Amino acid sequence: MVADVINIVAFLGVAILLYVVLSPVHRRVSGTFVILVAIAVAIMGIDLVNHAGALLVATDPSFAAAMGAGAADSLAALFLNLHPYGWLFAEVFFGLWLLPLGYVVYRSGYFPRLLGVLLMIGSASYLASFGLSITSPGLESDLSFGFALPAAIAEISFLLWLLVRGANVEPRVEPHTVSGQPSLAAGLAG
Repeated sequence: MVADVINIVAFLGVAILLYVVLSPVHRRVSGTFVILVAIAVAIMGIDLVNHAGALLVATDPSFAAAMGAGAADSLAALFLNLHPYGWLFAEVFFGLWLLPLGYVVYRSGYFPRLLGVLLMIGSASYLASFGLSITSPGLESDLSFGFALPAAIAEISFLLWLLVRGANVEPRVEPHTVSGQPSLAAGLAG
């Protein structure tokens, strides 16, 4: 549970930091990926109730006393088995946020355009994986690696680029103003 909480906070923090960097490129599209991450984070946070329920049932002896040890164990197992379904529904938003992120990365000029394309392909990969999981649960385990691979390549490539090279953001020079009005030179240049 602690690792999930750290993951949730970090995921939201990364989205906000990327918004700060990429919002000058397109504020609305950048805001869209933050909203999609916030929805994923909310689903992941609510899903932690399943872990808490399993822990509560497994460690509070009153459940075993009231229901019997076998029933209490089954209830704890049910909570643990529900947790992956929460992640499955969050996966929709893991995929959706990569589409606007990839678009802004592609348009920004801060990163190689290929990273933006990879992120958009990763978006489709997550959504295909979700569709496969819902429509063909038996096939999911056999094909999940193939569907997850493009998303993993996209996200790891972007992460490594950020860690090694960072964003190539040129500082923006604001025109000089007099009493809140742009200067004549700024007006002619714009």
